[in-house]
Amino acid sequence: MLSRYLISIGLFITMLSASLPVAVAREAVELMDGSIIVGEITKRSSQRYSIRMTNGIMINVRSCEIVRILDDDGRLAFEPSTPPALRFSGSNTLGEKLIPELAKAFVETTGAQETHWISNQENERILKVDDARGCTPKEVTIKAHGSGTAFRDLALDEAEVGMSSRPIKPEEIAKLADSGDPTDSDAEHVLALDGVVIVVHPENPVHSLTTEAISRIFSGELTDWSDVGGHPGPIAIFSRDENSGTYDTFNALVLKPHGRALASTAQMFESSARLSDTVSSNRNAIGFIGLAYIRDAKSLALNECGLIYDAKPFNVKTEEYPLARRLFLYRKTAHPDPLTKTFIGYALSDTGQHIIRKSGFIDLGIETNTEVSQESAQLSRLKIALGNTKNLQVLREYLDTTEGATRLSVTFRFKLGSSNLDNRALRDIKRLATYLKSDEGQGKQLLLLGFADIRGEYKVNLALSHARARTVAKKLAWSGVRGILTKGFGEEVPAACNNTKAGFDKNRRVEAWIK
Repeated sequence: MLSRYLISIGLFITMLSASLPVAVAREAVELMDGSIIVGEITKRSSQRYSIRMTNGIMINVRSCEIVRILDDDGRLAFEPSTPPALRFSGSNTLGEKLIPELAKAFVETTGAQETHWISNQENERILKVDDARGCTPKEVTIKAHGSGTAFRDLALDEAEVGMSSRPIKPEEIAKLADSGDPTDSDAEHVLALDGVVIVVHPENPVHSLTTEAISRIFSGELTDWSDVGGHPGPIAIFSRDENSGTYDTFNALVLKPHGRALASTAQMFESSARLSDTVSSNRNAIGFIGLAYIRDAKSLALNECGLIYDAKPFNVKTEEYPLARRLFLYRKTAHPDPLTKTFIGYALSDTGQHIIRKSGFIDLGIETNTEVSQESAQLSRLKIALGNTKNLQVLREYLDTTEGATRLSVTFRFKLGSSNLDNRALRDIKRLATYLKSDEGQGKQLLLLGFADIRGEYKVNLALSHARARTVAKKLAWSGVRGILTKGFGEEVPAACNNTKAGFDKNRRVEAWIK
């Protein structure tokens, strides 16, 4: 529609001399595509210009799209800005592989055709754009030295995007207070999902371990593989470095809950790929990495509360795999950068999520539970639920409700101590509404099933779980989804052990099923 109001370059001088009141400042704004907009510039910034056209219509254009501006007298009133740069800092899990692929694909969407990577030191690289112009960044810089460096560099204005494989910490929030709330949905973005995986040599006979046993190994209490059912031999411990979000996740979900710390004998790695390759070449080795970096190593299943959890995509998407985690992008909102916002929008789009899948990470797309292993896992969960039920009638209602239904990979969770959906859940509302309008989801009834952890009174938890399901249903109704069945089952059918904070968090949830 904008093209109706754009004037060819050959006519703009005539337009400038048209009979408008002398008091109105008229300027000709030439864009990269050769179009000219004539009117009064009412607002200008380094990112955007607002222009009231001669017919009174207001339009906005990005500064990087402007080639030049001429005033009433035909004098140059605008110098084109240097093409912007895009700087990433933080997680090696994201910055070693995924962000480079997303960044290159994104730059190509802006019109760049000549690009090349250079590397000035380990875990740092720069994408040079030889034909950068306008809104195409002249270069993309990626510094992948661990999640902790993301928030430091954002605070120092040394990065536009912070990459993190863990949520931001309270002390990091305080450092960014002048840049807007970094936990706001416009600043904190769940890009993808991942699982921290325990890896060993491919010929290691051990197939699964409890997190208790894993904590004892990595703390140095268990030193021989025969202690956990393997062949006799000393255990060699390999770990991500302490700047890493992977290390923080492992520490928070494995070591700390069992009151242990990493052994001083552990060999530390900044690179996930190097750690994995080292483990796969050492028969006595054990390490932990992100799911996308298993490579030639062997991953172990987790045995918790009688349930065996494999790091399968569906388990990671529902976040029921005990070491599942979210991968984040953070940006400052006090002084928003349009290029950064455009990149994040691209990364969260279907195109960006397809790149995430190809890179070996878990995308945010919604899928159904179709794996045989998932069905057996559900049966195991029900057996445990039957042995621990406090109200058989509620458990029977759950079985009746889910009979003939298929679970979806989206699971809604809430902000800590709040009835408000968290940032992933807010975006999953839109994803689920879109899925239900697709060929796969159209015509199906949506079931929203709420659950709680075991803390508090049973009746209160039952009512709370139903209220959570209704909260999600109301959000979906605003997106046009109707005919939703909501149920609450309280603390029945837990998805995780109910003896840790992480387990409580996983059990406070709303599952999505279709029938």
